[in-house]
Amino acid sequence: MVKVAIAQAHLQVGDVPGNILETKKLIKEAVAQGAQIVVLPELANSGYVLESKEELSNMLKQDNCLEVWQQESKENNLIIVAGFAEEKDNNFYNSSVIIIDGEIKTIQPKSHLWENEKKFFTPGNKVPEIIETLNYTPKQITELLKDSSLKVAKIGNRKFVTRKSFTAFL
Repeated sequence: MVKVAIAQAHLQVGDVPGNILETKKLIKEAVAQGAQIVVLPELANSGYVLESKEELSNMLKQDNCLEVWQQESKENNLIIVAGFAEEKDNNFYNSSVIIIDGEIKTIQPKSHLWENEKKFFTPGNKVPEIIETLNYTPKQITELLKDSSLKVAKIGNRKFVTRKSFTAFL
């Protein structure tokens, strides 16, 4: 079974270093309880709700959340899914990242912003990516399950066959 931790953090708007330390603490607690996937909240680096773009810009000058999360992911053989504020090409985005074993697999800017978010963030228009997935026929899956390094997980009504390098959706 794959253990997933949904980390609810007590974040402070504008305290980027403190928020990053809080997420690091939560990641370590989740790993200690056997989590293999840790999901952090939206805007885990900056906190929520913002006052101005200037406030956001100043906050992000202190930001190293991706490096910290990559390090935690690598050290703990962990998948981290996290929301964070980022500045790119003179625009601010409310983005999500997937980090697997220390490697950023994708960053997805939020595309459907609610009313107040539009004051600070640019909506993303990136097509969502499927990360490290392979689809197999039932016969191939039967053969794969003979491999002892594979695990079967169930999330909701979906089953997954997982190994460090891939996930197959059943």
